[in-house]
Amino acid sequence: MDSNGSRYWLLLGPEDWGACVRSDLAGSPTLASLWPAGASAGELAAEGWDADDAELMLPREAFRFRAAPLDVKPGAARRRGAAADADGNVFWIDEDGRRILRQCAQSGQLSVFWPVARPMPEVVGAVTQAFGPELPLRGEPTPAFRGVGQPRFGDASVADEAAPQLAGLAMTPDHRLIAGSIAPAGLLDFDLIAGGPPRWLAWPDAAPGVRAFMPCDIAADACGLWILDRALPADAPPAMPVDAQLWRLDRRLASVGPAGAAPVAESGDFGPQGGGPRALPPAPKRIDFAHAIALALRSPIAVESLPDGRAILLDTPLAGDADPWGALVIVSADPAVARVRLSLDAVRAVIADEDADAFRLAGHALLAEAPAADDGSAARAQLWVVGDDGNQAFRILLVERAGVLSLEPLPEFLPMRRYGGRGLVSVAGAPKYDSDGHWVPLVVQRRPRYSRSLQVDTWPGTAARPPFDAGEPGCTWHRIVMDVAIPPACAIRIQARAADDLAGLRNAPWRDQPALVPRAIGAELPWLARRDVQPIQCERGSRELLLQGVKGRYAQLRIALLGNGLATPRIGALRIWYPRFDYLRYLPACWREDAIAADFLERFLANVEGLFTSWEDRLAAVQLLFDARTAPREALPWLAGWLGLALDPQVDERRRRLLVRYGHRLLARRGTLPALQRLVRIATDPCVDPSIFDDDAALAERPGDVRYLERPNGAAHTLVVRVPVRRSAAGAAATLTRVRDVLAIALPAHVAGSVETVDYAFRLGAARVGYETQLAADDPIAAAIVDFANLGMARLAAPPEGAARWAVDRDRLGFLGVLS
Repeated sequence: MDSNGSRYWLLLGPEDWGACVRSDLAGSPTLASLWPAGASAGELAAEGWDADDAELMLPREAFRFRAAPLDVKPGAARRRGAAADADGNVFWIDEDGRRILRQCAQSGQLSVFWPVARPMPEVVGAVTQAFGPELPLRGEPTPAFRGVGQPRFGDASVADEAAPQLAGLAMTPDHRLIAGSIAPAGLLDFDLIAGGPPRWLAWPDAAPGVRAFMPCDIAADACGLWILDRALPADAPPAMPVDAQLWRLDRRLASVGPAGAAPVAESGDFGPQGGGPRALPPAPKRIDFAHAIALALRSPIAVESLPDGRAILLDTPLAGDADPWGALVIVSADPAVARVRLSLDAVRAVIADEDADAFRLAGHALLAEAPAADDGSAARAQLWVVGDDGNQAFRILLVERAGVLSLEPLPEFLPMRRYGGRGLVSVAGAPKYDSDGHWVPLVVQRRPRYSRSLQVDTWPGTAARPPFDAGEPGCTWHRIVMDVAIPPACAIRIQARAADDLAGLRNAPWRDQPALVPRAIGAELPWLARRDVQPIQCERGSRELLLQGVKGRYAQLRIALLGNGLATPRIGALRIWYPRFDYLRYLPACWREDAIAADFLERFLANVEGLFTSWEDRLAAVQLLFDARTAPREALPWLAGWLGLALDPQVDERRRRLLVRYGHRLLARRGTLPALQRLVRIATDPCVDPSIFDDDAALAERPGDVRYLERPNGAAHTLVVRVPVRRSAAGAAATLTRVRDVLAIALPAHVAGSVETVDYAFRLGAARVGYETQLAADDPIAAAIVDFANLGMARLAAPPEGAARWAVDRDRLGFLGVLS
């Protein structure tokens, strides 16, 4: 309420704005219904809500890359497989399928990882129906490849022998690089930790009438591999559905399928005495063709592993397909789990309206990773899908709400410069793509794109949210003040209507209102503190308009946000004031005889009233300037000057308010240990609590806190401040600097003070149990030596050679001590 008795309704925060409705959409849904629970900031931005600054804005859209007329699309035939190790080195299969190349993470240099001149993969013998390596041949020269009938690796120095045709590459969590081989059929297993030649795992011959093994793409997770088995895709989409199947291999590279076969009776005489034959399961096969998962899709070209262990496939459309959109298909190794098919048509929701009709996304490459920390609680994975033209990728969240999976595209611009078409790899959870032969990060470019309009109606009048209610019939609604940011070429337009009953309000016509004008003296609320928000293209501020012809008990507003597609207006808060305080009442009655002239004069005087009322409110609330909790941040140095305090500009606002608020108590005890403790606590505590000023006694010491030693070693007028600082902690130097600055201004002149650092580690003689006894993972752990090693910084060495355990009074602990 202001000084003239006017009150206001407030829209602030997601709860208030979420009750408003989108009147420009079919069915007029509420904004809250478009903001699902657990949604990420990117999902909310696509629906017109800035979660970081709690502001209403135009819906965010993905910037659409405009391809050149002679742009050549990347062919699917170039995707032979790529993977990256934990150190950031990228491996991929060359276009001819005969070599594995590598890009070094440190130098960026390219090299041939395999095959090398010598040595080549070890010899493992002939191929049988058993999947896996056999014993090396003895007493034979190292053979070379002998064709499909005898797929054995050997010396590549023989000129007439060809290397295997490779397709599909994956990196396992235990640092093994798995490469698929089409001819001969099998897998190459590179151990990147142990090094040396790869292990050859031959795929068994297919039964008559069964297609041979042809790996196309491989994905790895903690439980094993997913292998997409199909003929290598061509650059042009196929006309008929592709014969494709999916394999699930465990960590031993054995196929995984449904429950095993029924037990069979054991043959032979061996068994328990007096017992009959026992029923035992059949001998397991390394590769069981019954475990193959038939896909029955159009043309799957990529497979990735989801965090929950299921596989997700990129299924592309056929030539002349009625459905030109690609799809993501989620498959489980358990046939009882139903498949989930999600169309990439969902990406069209973040494409600008002028591009949405012509936009199509079949997909060229796929990458799946665990969701990021800011992706929302409903996210199950984050996906990157490369567009058909290879110029742009799209980041999509796989979300689950009420047990239903769906795709939520994010309005991010991910351009790809000179994409080579070899796919995407994950390096430390971030995607990389090949550009001009090198693998570079896929980075979000900040080129915001927004819808051109958004129309919102305030509370329509439900049981939970009634419309704006003045509480009296025939009320003249006064004005609207909004905390907004309106960039150039953007606008906010307001319409209003009012009535004395809800039915009349719903049928009342909308009346256009004047344009918003800036308030030169700031917000109308006295001494309103500015919010900490992100910088944008224009200055935020308060704007107002005087409502025209809005009379009635109930009122409703229609807010239209308009933009040019490149910028968006933003609304942080809206206040609608009522009733209008009429200056016309102070004039003679003759000024009200003509109704038209009286209405004009009332509105004219209301402009002056708005200015005068703001000044009156500031004078009535001047006491807010004298309280450190409510004073504007600009007034804090002025308020601190009353106490003779000089505030450090590097200190954040919350600590500055505490210093000003309790500065008189600190000055009354200046030079004492309790005052020094509180100053150090304010300077160093990451979350300082005002409860430290509940009394004036010395603060109780906390574990890991700063320690104060008065008169150490009996020396008078000395103080040692021990600051626990972990050696690897960020900001340790800044913490020590702040403590020294506090000592310089707070210690009495006759006291000599010094600052020492104390490690958090458990050190005998320097640490106290319960205070400086935290385990430090960053400290080196060495063998324990009596009278030398520090407890907590050392471990027991291994027992003596040949002994299973330490023996008391016999074995030496470390070098100097004997257990006794």
